[in-house]
Amino acid sequence: MNYTDLRLDQVEYHKSLLGMLKVFDRICKEEGMPYSLAGGTLLGAARHQGFIPWDDDVDVFLLRPDFERFIEKYSHGELIDGRYQISSMKTGLKEIPIARLLDMKVKVKHDTSVSIPKHAWIDIVPFDAIPNDGKEAQKLIKKLAKWREYRILGNALPGSGKSRRRRIVRTFWGIVLRGLHLIRPISKHIDRLAKKTNFEESKQLAEIVIKGNYNGRASLELFLHPVLLPFEGYRFMCMPDYSDYLRGQYGMDYLKLMPKNLRESHGVRAWLDKKYLSEEEKKALKNQTYTFE
Repeated sequence: MNYTDLRLDQVEYHKSLLGMLKVFDRICKEEGMPYSLAGGTLLGAARHQGFIPWDDDVDVFLLRPDFERFIEKYSHGELIDGRYQISSMKTGLKEIPIARLLDMKVKVKHDTSVSIPKHAWIDIVPFDAIPNDGKEAQKLIKKLAKWREYRILGNALPGSGKSRRRRIVRTFWGIVLRGLHLIRPISKHIDRLAKKTNFEESKQLAEIVIKGNYNGRASLELFLHPVLLPFEGYRFMCMPDYSDYLRGQYGMDYLKLMPKNLRESHGVRAWLDKKYLSEEEKKALKNQTYTFE
C-alpha cells in the first residue's frame, strides 16, 4: 500500500474481493442457499484456481428465489462484520438489477460507467429460469438485449467508448436517459422481464439480467447440488455443469489464455477508506505499520 495516498495495489485489492467472497459463502451456507461462482470468477477457478491475474471483480450466481430472499433479509443498510454492506434496488441501487456486497474499507474509481459503486464490490447476480421452448426463449432474450443496451447507454460516462462514434452515442444517450430519470425504470423493467418465466416449470437457467443472451446456460437440477472448486486457497461452490456454461460464454477453448491485447479489466483503482478503520488501525496507519487484510 502507498502510505502517501493510501492507494491499494492489485494484490491488496484481490484480498478485499476474496474477503467479500468468503463472507458471501458463509452467509449462503448459514441460509442454506446454493450458489455458484460466475463469469470471469468461475473461469479463474477453472483455469487459475484463483483470480484471473488481470481481473478486478468477482461474480456469483444465486437462484432467483434465493436472490429475492437474500436481498429481502440483508438489504437494510446495516454493516456485516462491521465492514460489509449489501446494495440492491431495495436500498436505492438503480443502475443495474442485481445486488452487490460492498467492502466499505475500500474506495474505488472507474472511468467508463456510473454503474460502478464507490466501494469495492462483488456482483451477486440472479440466475433466472428461461423458457424450455426455444422460440419463446429467443423472444425473451431479444427483448432483454434491447433493454440491456438502453441500460448500458444510460450508465455510460460522458466521453467513454473505444471509437469516436461510440463516444458520441454514449455521451448523448447517457445525458438524455439520466436527465429524464429513466435508469431506474429501465432496470426495473429488465428485472420484471427476467422473472417472467415460471421457475418451477423451467429446466434451464441463464444469466439474462446482465448479458442479454443465454449463451451460458445451466441445469436447474444440477445447480441444486454444487461442487467445490479451489480458489485462492479456499473452496467455493460452483454449478456441476460449469464446463458447459464456460464453453457457452467463452468458447470451446476457454482454458486457453487469450492474447494479451484482449485481456481487459474494468480499470478499477482502489484506495483505503479511513472512515471505516478502527482506532487501532488508524494508529497503525499513522505509524506506517498497517497491513491491509
